[in-house]
Amino acid sequence: MRERNALSKKHADDLYEPLHPIVQVDLLDNNVEVIVVGDKTVDRRIELEYSYELPIGGKAITGRFIFNHDGSSVDLDNGYTFLDNSITKTVTFSASIVGDDIRLIVTTSSVGENPTIKYRRYAIGVV
Repeated sequence: MRERNALSKKHADDLYEPLHPIVQVDLLDNNVEVIVVGDKTVDRRIELEYSYELPIGGKAITGRFIFNHDGSSVDLDNGYTFLDNSITKTVTFSASIVGDDIRLIVTTSSVGENPTIKYRRYAIGVV
């Protein structure tokens, strides 16, 4: 008996997207770090699953950034949870487009240590 809606190997390979690696960026306290996360000519929507961590203090924010753009401006949605509310007062996240680069901007202030951010990227391409 033949399966209904069976995928061809080529079609299954086209649909398969391996997990992207986890990227770690070491940040400095009282600093602005710009991280290029995409290209507006290639990526329509970008999701970053992330963990912003204070290694010494043992505090963290985990969540998901969603970047949507129209080619000239970018909207950043940040859904997150935290282990300690005080950590949210020491960091801000924003986004911008410069040239073709879609950028995540991480601003730290009075953290008391050098934090890290780890993320995994997923994207939907421009059609």
